[in-house]
Amino acid sequence: MSKSKGSLKASIMNWSVLCCKERYSLWQISLLFFATLLLAFIFFFTFVADNSSIISYSDEEFADLDKNSNYAVVIDAGSSGSRVYLYVWPSHSGNPHELLKISPLRNFENQPYVKKITPGLSSLSETPERSYIYIKPLLDFAQEHIPSSKHKETPLFILATAGMRLLGRDKQLNIMKHLGITVNENSNFIFPENNLEIITGKQEGIYQWLAINYVLGKFTNHYTAYENGRPLLHKRPTTVGVMDMGGASMQIALEVADSVKNYPHVVEINLGGSSWFHKNFNNSTGNSTIKGIDSTSKLENPCYPNGLEYESSLKIDIDKLTNELEIGIKCDTVCPDDGIQLPSFKFERTKFYGMSEFWYSMNDVFQMGGHYNYNKFADASKAFCNESWKKTLEVHSSEHLEDMRMETQCFKSAWICAVLHEGYKFPKSYTKLTSSPSTINGEVVHWTLGAILYRTRYFPLRAIEMQMKNKSRRYSHHPTLSILSSQYMVLLCFAFGDSCDMCIST
Repeated sequence: MSKSKGSLKASIMNWSVLCCKERYSLWQISLLFFATLLLAFIFFFTFVADNSSIISYSDEEFADLDKNSNYAVVIDAGSSGSRVYLYVWPSHSGNPHELLKISPLRNFENQPYVKKITPGLSSLSETPERSYIYIKPLLDFAQEHIPSSKHKETPLFILATAGMRLLGRDKQLNIMKHLGITVNENSNFIFPENNLEIITGKQEGIYQWLAINYVLGKFTNHYTAYENGRPLLHKRPTTVGVMDMGGASMQIALEVADSVKNYPHVVEINLGGSSWFHKNFNNSTGNSTIKGIDSTSKLENPCYPNGLEYESSLKIDIDKLTNELEIGIKCDTVCPDDGIQLPSFKFERTKFYGMSEFWYSMNDVFQMGGHYNYNKFADASKAFCNESWKKTLEVHSSEHLEDMRMETQCFKSAWICAVLHEGYKFPKSYTKLTSSPSTINGEVVHWTLGAILYRTRYFPLRAIEMQMKNKSRRYSHHPTLSILSSQYMVLLCFAFGDSCDMCIST
């Protein structure tokens, strides 16, 4: 019996030990569970509190950036008229690798707000005191479509081009002086002295290049690999080149390698460290070929259609015209004008867009705008130019083309071919030239967009600075988090210590 009692006692003792172990294990699990919940609560509380302070901080410091869109007004004061363009962008993200997201301000039909007046600003050369009366319709248009609450923080730019460049210095200054004073007196837009300017052809080319590459997303940074959450390899899209041909000048712009950064006429644009080349190329127009012709003379002019008469009888010869132009423009090296050479680049790697006359000459008569193909364009030019003027008028009578467009089409066709393939040495097999109007992929690519992008390039600095402050606050040492974490660790130690003591005493 005693043996039996001993066995029972031993069993009870063994059971008691097991029970203690089970209670010890359950107690630990329970404490661990509640401790985990407590830890989650602490981190959640700390994270929310921290971010709440960031949001509050952001609201206070970014009030003028986050609540509303930002606007800008650009007036292109050209030779034949002036146009106003309205642009809008949201507040900057604070990402130092991003530019402002600028786009045209659009109406309910998704069309950009644009208004034109004629004639050009240069027409005020004798009446500069009328400059505000001239520009007022454009300012009224801008004020009507930009929220009145934003007028006092909206920059206004009046940028004059070719027409004003042709005026004498005194006449330029008189117009600009009256315009600057009267606009500031009568408008609430931000309009400092340097926002009124007669820009050079070079600047115009810069802005056009910026506009096209910006719309195409060529200034976006791409990261192709990551290590520990950080970008390992940085890759930027290849930019495109731009050619803009006007009636008396031409600009060509493209990005070049760092190896030619000291090349004459290379400009470094601080929108990501890109260097690119730009040079004005002055050329004659078809009108200059008939100057000085005596009224009694009979001369064959290869630049105009057969039978078209001014003061002489004219006969077209597209082949002769092209040969004459090629002789006049031919260079031993790639050169846009005397002594100025384009830096070498690989044609097969560079895509170009042709603007203005490239588009008009390819599309208005031939309906061949877009992808450029030398053989097709040359054949269409030859067929058109070999027709008589009378036949040409009959064939194109329903197309509502201006006579001047058809009169100069032969010359311009030959001129484009000569410039591209003899002047700039583009191979006739080159397939990466696209003629384009003022839009690409449905987006406006007018040079005024590039002007705004360039002239607001420092606007994101405040947002970037605030973002860096926010990051510093977010990742800095948090006393509350440290104290609560310490309390959590001490609590665990005490809890597990008590459980051990409890089990041992049992």
